[in-house]
Amino acid sequence: MNQIVKTYLAIFLMLIIILVGAGLIVCALDAQKAEKTNSSYADTIAAHNYSTSVINQCVDEASKNDYILSIKRYDTNSDGYMDICECILEYDYSLKFLNSNDTTANGKHHFSRIMK
Repeated sequence: MNQIVKTYLAIFLMLIIILVGAGLIVCALDAQKAEKTNSSYADTIAAHNYSTSVINQCVDEASKNDYILSIKRYDTNSDGYMDICECILEYDYSLKFLNSNDTTANGKHHFSRIMK
């Protein structure tokens, strides 16, 4: 009888470990997707010389994908042209199997620079 209880307890603990591991893998995949998305936004904005219309398109596209995209443009040498762009992509993630309403906000930063 003692062996049966130990066996079921071991199976239960292994299932919990598997669920937590799967949840962490999903969170890591979400973070990787956000990283790639933010990198593509930074490249697109730099390719179009920090155009306001392209920035607005990227912000709209990010909001459709449940991201919050903040863009900061910098003029490093005071010549009137923007040289550096900081793209900050914020996203929420949570462990889905816990059915918790708590989400954690995380942000990814990317810088793009036009080299002259």
